[in-house]
Amino acid sequence: MRDLLGPASRAVAALRVALGLGALVNPRLAARPWVGPTASAPAGTVLGRAAGVRDIALGAGVLVATSQGRAAERTWVAAGALCDLVDAAATLVAWRQLPSPGRALAGGAAVGAAIIGAAAAAG
Repeated sequence: MRDLLGPASRAVAALRVALGLGALVNPRLAARPWVGPTASAPAGTVLGRAAGVRDIALGAGVLVATSQGRAAERTWVAAGALCDLVDAAATLVAWRQLPSPGRALAGGAAVGAAIIGAAAAAG
């Protein structure tokens, strides 16, 4: 398998930062696919902003770590993969209570990101 660290993980990290910034600016829009109309409530706004800040931190961590060597970059990529795995598991556990098709979009994105992140971290 091709090494996914490097340009691919940096591109994912940059996308994570961009999505996180979008969630900070418009947390309801960011949370709506995952939690539906609840995103308009204060709790949905908190969820959107918290997830946004988490993604900014994880993405920026990867980008900064690229100057600190492959081990540091791998650590940050693995941390993102772990968060994505937990997102996927949480979505699966609450599947029936989450809105469709948002649950498939959020769950699928989390599963995909967890697999790519784990593969990149494993090298």
